[in-house]
Amino acid sequence: MEFSALLIRCHESVNLVPSITNLFSRNHVTINKYVQYNDTGMNFIRVEWSADKGWQDKQELTNQLNHELVTVSDARDTEFTVRLGSEVPNVGLFCSTQTHVLAELLNRLFVIKEPKINVPFVISDDEPARNIADQFGVPFFYTPPTQSVSQVKDRQVEIIQRYKPDLIGLARYDALLTQAVLDNAGCPIVAVHNSFLPSVKSEKAYSLAYEQGLKLVGATSRILETKEAGPIIEQDMVKLGPGLSERDISLLGQTVERKVFATAVRKLVEHKVMVYNAKTIVFD
Repeated sequence: MEFSALLIRCHESVNLVPSITNLFSRNHVTINKYVQYNDTGMNFIRVEWSADKGWQDKQELTNQLNHELVTVSDARDTEFTVRLGSEVPNVGLFCSTQTHVLAELLNRLFVIKEPKINVPFVISDDEPARNIADQFGVPFFYTPPTQSVSQVKDRQVEIIQRYKPDLIGLARYDALLTQAVLDNAGCPIVAVHNSFLPSVKSEKAYSLAYEQGLKLVGATSRILETKEAGPIIEQDMVKLGPGLSERDISLLGQTVERKVFATAVRKLVEHKVMVYNAKTIVFD
C-alpha cells in the first residue's frame, strides 16, 4: 500500500496534537501512523496516511498546515515537509571501483521493487560500475581519474543540473566531492563508509583490521554537509570471531555497508529522516 507522510518540527504546545488530528479529521483522512519525539522543548513528528485517501494536491495541504500550525506554535522555529505517495524520488548515484553497494541498491530497486525510486544516472571514476549500470539500464557517465579536478567537477555539476535529482547517493564513491558539487547539488547527499573500533583510516582498511585483530567492523551512512562530515542516519556492525581470513572480514564488512546504505536511502525517500542541530531524528 502506498503512503503519504508529513514531518513536522516545532516548539512544544499542549494544543499541537489536537490541532494536527483535527486537521486530518476535517479532511476525512485517517491517520495510519503518528510518531512524536520531544527533545529540549522541540517536537519532532511524523504522520503517515494512505496515499489514495488523502490530499492529492501538496499545495492544498501545505496551505492548511501553515494556517493550522501558526495558531499553536512559534512560526519562527516551525518547519514541515510533505511527501505524497504519488511522488517517486529521483536518486542519482556515484560509485568507484567497489561496486557492491551500487549493485545492492539497484538489485533492490529492480528485483525486489524497493525502495520506490527512479535512478536517472550513475557517475563513476572507474569502468566496473558501467557493467552494473548497463545491467539495469541506468544511464552511465564516466569521469576518468586522469581528468583534472576542475574537469570532473564541471562534468558532475552538468549531469546533476540536467537530471535534477531529489537525492544523491555516494555508493562507495572513493573520490572526495568538491565543495562546488556539494553547493550545487540542490538536494541531500548521502554517503556510506566503513567503521571500525578502534578507528582505521586507510584505503586498505580491511587488511589493517585483519592485521590488528579487530573484533568489530561496521558501516556508517550519513548526510554530507561538508566533504567528509554530516549527521548520521544509519549504523550497523558485525563481531569478528577467530579464524576469519582477511577476505572473510572484507566480505562481512561489505555486507554491512550494503545494508546500511540501502537502509539510509530507503529512510530518506520514505520521509523518515529530519535534521536538526547537526543531528538526525530517524523514525522507524
